[in-house]
Amino acid sequence: MILLVTLTEILIRDNISVHLELVPQHQPAYPGKVVRNSGCGRKATKRASINPPAVEGFLLGGFIPTCRAQTGVKPAKQEQSMNTLSRRQFLKLASGIGLGIAIAPLKLEAASTATLNQVWQQANQTPLLFDVTEYGTLSVADYPEPKIRSDVYAIDADWNESPATLALAAESCIPLSWFAADLHREAIEQKLESISESVHELIGCSDATQKIMSNIRQSCGDSDCPEVVEEWLGNLNHGEFDSVVQDIDRWLAAEPNWTYECEYFEEGADGQRAALNFFRGIDLDSISGINIDIVEGEHPGSTYYAAELAMDPEEANAIAAHEGIPLRFRRVL
Repeated sequence: MILLVTLTEILIRDNISVHLELVPQHQPAYPGKVVRNSGCGRKATKRASINPPAVEGFLLGGFIPTCRAQTGVKPAKQEQSMNTLSRRQFLKLASGIGLGIAIAPLKLEAASTATLNQVWQQANQTPLLFDVTEYGTLSVADYPEPKIRSDVYAIDADWNESPATLALAAESCIPLSWFAADLHREAIEQKLESISESVHELIGCSDATQKIMSNIRQSCGDSDCPEVVEEWLGNLNHGEFDSVVQDIDRWLAAEPNWTYECEYFEEGADGQRAALNFFRGIDLDSISGINIDIVEGEHPGSTYYAAELAMDPEEANAIAAHEGIPLRFRRVL
């Protein structure tokens, strides 16, 4: 108790101005912690609340820091105009998510400063627009929302050309490897079912038949082992390969499990992810006073990853227009 009082007095005396957002180890979020639920392709939501001060949070006990910076307590940004390097990177990333410019992104690398300035002026005529939720979560405006798995996974185009390329595709996409494991498991059961009756008729002993079938099952390998499944895919015969390809085609054309698969989506799979990738890639110090927070999990185990606008959208738009930055923000419900 004396230690708690002493530490509390030190915190109050030193008037600490920058605090980590803290979460108790014994529960997912302490009282007052903002909790957001991300649909990973859906609109993110959260309940409004106020974080307790550091002293109060400490007294709740057992806290560990998260990856989220404290909103509203930001180091002073260096006031500077965008230099050539910052503009080049900005335009490259922006052109990939909808900003219309009259030069191919690959040519931006070699563009002269004069050309770059012309492109920059053009970009300011039709700025890149971001939607802002009431909680500050940013998404690229009018970005096509994913509907099926082929919208969110960038699997190599040649995945269905041979068993070898199919095995590589499963290795590169974890949700696909899960589905392939299910197919492997089903194939084993079908194989056992097809021979079980014949083995029993041949041997005439139920116990011996069960032992043989158990040995056959073990020889087929563990479906939960990725290496076993990939080896199976790589050795499919022609008929088996065609059947598996059809199953995977149907899987890719179906809606993903938004809860369990979302963390494996490609970076540009939806507007929220595209916005996060954009703001991760640019020099945030160069966008003159437009306050953007990068949130990579609000607490241990959180799947909420997003860029957030930490200021009023109208104020951000006024700054962007004044500074000549081709960004604009609009409120959405």
